[in-house]
Amino acid sequence: MTKLHSRIATIQDLDALFKISVETFTSSFAHLNDPEDFKAYIEKHKSKETLEIELSGKESTFILFTTEEGQLCAYCKLNVGEGQSDIQDPTSLEIERIYVYDNFQGQGIGVHMLSVCEEIAKSKGLTYIWLGVWEKNLGAIRFYEREGFVAFSTHPFLIGSDVQTDILMKKIIA
Repeated sequence: MTKLHSRIATIQDLDALFKISVETFTSSFAHLNDPEDFKAYIEKHKSKETLEIELSGKESTFILFTTEEGQLCAYCKLNVGEGQSDIQDPTSLEIERIYVYDNFQGQGIGVHMLSVCEEIAKSKGLTYIWLGVWEKNLGAIRFYEREGFVAFSTHPFLIGSDVQTDILMKKIIA
């Protein structure tokens, strides 16, 4: 596995965060969605303005992952309390986004990222981590299952006007 460094993103990282956010989401899902719906989603949820608001939120944290050479390769967004997109359980940490650039896939980075998220949750005294994954993203579902996550519910996820279903999965850490 590539040796990684992680750090909390700041407002100075806005441009890099915007770039990785749009590029990784697009490479993962654009080809599976209606182009107009996808464009509407990107414009609303992945704009610099939206990311700037999210970066300043007290209940959300972005973690950037870089190689030893300083190359940004992955990021995640974590939410606690009312910042969570769904259940808002004060004993949990939501991993709202977890993305790796395509050219870094298959190097164990996702496992490392989940480990960092788990350690953050433990340091806050939380009992479990959870996330939502598109029901059609079977590879990601299998990955999370291998890492100890179990499905516990679903919720709708809107891409433009297309209502999709995310499977909610959690891992007990306490």
